[in-house]
Amino acid sequence: MPWTEWYNSLAKPGWTPAPATIGLIWQILYPIILISFGFVFV
Repeated sequence: MPWTEWYNSLAKPGWTPAPATIGLIWQILYPIILISFGFVFV
């Protein structure tokens, strides 16, 4: 069984965000993480 079928078969709470929302959140977080890394280590 592929992991996507397994994940989709799980009982998730109603407040679980949609996959598109997770993608948007990561698109925002990655640049913030990189900028923070630059401030700390550069």
